[in-house]
Amino acid sequence: MRVQVVWAILSAAWNAVGVVLLAQGARSLGPTASIAAAIVLLVMAIAYPMTIRRWPVVYLLVSLTGGLAAISAVVNAFTADPTLWPSEFWRYAGVVLNGVGFAAALVGIVSVARNRWLHQRG
Repeated sequence: MRVQVVWAILSAAWNAVGVVLLAQGARSLGPTASIAAAIVLLVMAIAYPMTIRRWPVVYLLVSLTGGLAAISAVVNAFTADPTLWPSEFWRYAGVVLNGVGFAAALVGIVSVARNRWLHQRG
């Protein structure tokens, strides 16, 4: 869950920096940059620790949403026009960031689902 929080904060920062760069007439770090996405990601960063114990189903839904967003960004990095990124470095930095986010979501989902299943069986 901690990795999910870090991923969400870093992804929010990525979007915010992209918006600032666009406002200055420069290119964003990736093909999209959005304050709305940054806000949603920050809400997710807050939701992960708040829901994991109290409302595990909500945690699972937030994790699923984050995981799908992360893997979508990874797939986009390999299928979209590479010139949408300012450099190959930033394209692969996004792949690493979102790959870690997807892996963290997957681990979180499996761990919570497995824990709930074991408690229901016992």
